[in-house]
Amino acid sequence: MAQQAGIRTARVATGDRLNTIGVNQMDLEVLLAHMDGGENGSGPRSKRAFARWPYRQVTVVTDFIHPGGSAVTLRLAARNLSRRGVSLLHNSFLYPGTKCFAHLPKLNGSTVKSAGVIKQCRHHRGVIHELGIQLERPLKLSEFVSNTDTGVLHALEAVDAGRLEGHMLHVEDSDLDARIVPHFLTGSKLKITRVKTAGEALEALPGTFDVVLCDWHLGDRVASDLLHELRSKGINVPIVVATADPLAVLSSDPARFRIGLLPKPFTQDQLLVTLGEWLIIAKEDAPAPPPQMGFSALL
Repeated sequence: MAQQAGIRTARVATGDRLNTIGVNQMDLEVLLAHMDGGENGSGPRSKRAFARWPYRQVTVVTDFIHPGGSAVTLRLAARNLSRRGVSLLHNSFLYPGTKCFAHLPKLNGSTVKSAGVIKQCRHHRGVIHELGIQLERPLKLSEFVSNTDTGVLHALEAVDAGRLEGHMLHVEDSDLDARIVPHFLTGSKLKITRVKTAGEALEALPGTFDVVLCDWHLGDRVASDLLHELRSKGINVPIVVATADPLAVLSSDPARFRIGLLPKPFTQDQLLVTLGEWLIIAKEDAPAPPPQMGFSALL
C-alpha cells in the first residue's frame, strides 16, 4: 500500500482477467446484446440530456476513491458512453457518490483520464452490476466512438427548440420542404434565410451565419459542389446536409469538411438534435478566445 497526497492507495489485481466480470470481447458483445435487447421495449420518451452510444471496451482501467481516502484500481468492461457519462460493468456493488477516474480508450489507441462520480449502481443478474458514472468534463464523442452507418453521431438526446439561436442559411429548392423546416423550428430563436440554389448560397456566404442547412440535391447540382467551393474560399461555416442517401455524403469526407448529416425524411426531434450539435455542442467545445489585454496592461 502506497501513500500519495494523503490518499491511501492499493492496487487490486484481477489476475489475467481483462475485467472483473471475467469476459473477453466476444463474450462482452453477447452479454451486452442481451442486455440491450431486454431494454428495447416500448416506453416513455427518454428524458436524458445526452445520447448514449455503444462503447464496447473490454478493459477500462478505473481508479475508485472510497470514503476515508482509500483507493483501488480495477479493470472494468464498458457498455455505453455519452458526452457526460460512461456505463461500466463490475462484479459487485459500489456506493453511489464514490469518486473515480476512468482511463477511457480513444479510437486512436490513446487514453484520457476522466474524473467522475458514481451516480447509480444497478444490479442486472448474477454478479453483474452496472455503474453509471457522471463525468466532470464533457467528452468529444467522435474521439471515442465510430460514426454509425449513417454517419450521424450526436451528443444530445433531445433539444428544446428555445435553446437554438443564431442565423441559419437554408438552401432548399423545394417549396414544400422549405415550409416544413421553419414549422419544425417554431419556438426557436433562429433567424432563417432561405435561398434556392447553390449560386444564391455562394452569394449569401460569407455572411453572419452560424449554420447552413442544405438539401443534397439542388437542381442540377449536389451539395458537395457547394461544399467544395465554400471550403476553397476559406468559408468554414458548419453545414448540415439533408439527404435520403447518407452514403453519398459520407464519400465526401464529412470530418474534413465540417459537415453534419440529417437523413430524410426527418422528424422535428431529429432536426432539433442535429442543429443542436452545431449551435450548442460545437460552441461549447470551441476553444476559448485569448484574453484581451486592456490599455492599462500595456503600460
